[in-house]
Amino acid sequence: MKAVTLIAATAVLLVGWATAKGPERTEEPRRGGKGEGSQPTKTPRATTKKPTIKDENWRIPEDKSKFHVFVLYGQSNMAGGIKERFGGTLTEEEKTPTPHILQVRFHPRRFRGEGWFPAVHPLHIIPGRPRSFGLGLPFAKEYLKRNPGVTVGLLPCAYGGKRMDLLKEGSGLYNAVIAKCKFAQESGVIKGVLWHQGESDAFNEDRCKVYESRLHQMIAALRRDIGVPDLPFISGEISIKNYPKDNPVQVANRALPEKVKHTGWVRTDDLTFCDGKKQVHFDRKSLITMARRYCEECMRIARKQKADKGAVNE
Repeated sequence: MKAVTLIAATAVLLVGWATAKGPERTEEPRRGGKGEGSQPTKTPRATTKKPTIKDENWRIPEDKSKFHVFVLYGQSNMAGGIKERFGGTLTEEEKTPTPHILQVRFHPRRFRGEGWFPAVHPLHIIPGRPRSFGLGLPFAKEYLKRNPGVTVGLLPCAYGGKRMDLLKEGSGLYNAVIAKCKFAQESGVIKGVLWHQGESDAFNEDRCKVYESRLHQMIAALRRDIGVPDLPFISGEISIKNYPKDNPVQVANRALPEKVKHTGWVRTDDLTFCDGKKQVHFDRKSLITMARRYCEECMRIARKQKADKGAVNE
């Protein structure tokens, strides 16, 4: 009888301890680790069907057509080329998330999404490559002004110093873009690719010769692999201070709208830089201007696509 009483008492104590302890807590990914800054700590695989965001200002829309996702691809100016020593220190306002703008976090080695989070600078976190202010968030803010009622998702995929053959179809960075897009398509619609690249190709004669063909091939591959045949692709002019307008890379990007459907181009020849005599990386004011121009091109392409579809249906 005493033994039974002792067992029952022990069971009660164990139940009480477990209740006091509460459920096991799941921590969110920490920024600033290896890879893209999304090193998980006891974090299960997040899916867009069960978003980790509870605040209504950053909730993923139930209607997929209201979640507009953009790929940020290219080199350092797209990644956020302003380092702190060039005046890239973030203000408190810039560190504060903007409602209805999200960014994806992606495990750098397992190629799987870890969820959507309120977007803040820096969007791109790469070990050993400090970045701060970039054009992705100003673009999203401008896009929201022109498209009220939607939520914007950003896919940071840019990497400073990478030449075209490290970004084209089949490369590791390209594969990461496709994986991120597939994850994003679970809950949203890929609305466009914002591209700024070419500095690592423009100074090399051999790379210049094949740049345009590789650019066109990459655009076609992106549209095929993402599954959006008319996916808008918008390119930006690189520094004319270092690469004149007749440079083959400049010519290839500028000629995109004439040679490839559903593409756009953004001029930068009137903008300024943050890196002194180097004059490669655009300053904060210029990046905001570029973001607005990228958005204007995006809207222009969308209007043309809508008009073309209307003409076909008539």
